[in-house]
Amino acid sequence: MTYQEAEETIRETMTELFDLTKDQLVPEATLEEDLDLDSIDAVDLVATMEKKLGYRIEIEQFHNVSTLGELLDVISRELKTQ
Repeated sequence: MTYQEAEETIRETMTELFDLTKDQLVPEATLEEDLDLDSIDAVDLVATMEKKLGYRIEIEQFHNVSTLGELLDVISRELKTQ
């Protein structure tokens, strides 16, 4: 899966899980403040992404993630190691 495919999968997943619009899902959007996501939402997102991407994502990697762009960077790094 390419970075672009992963990015689109993340955006689609977030619109489905959290009732967000694609216009809200810009790289600088903060997960907590702009998108109103909490830690439970993060766990749901990671679990869903694991199923869709087909590999395990270590939740610890997301402790310092605060924006959608940072989330995409973490997923991108994971893709490179797979």
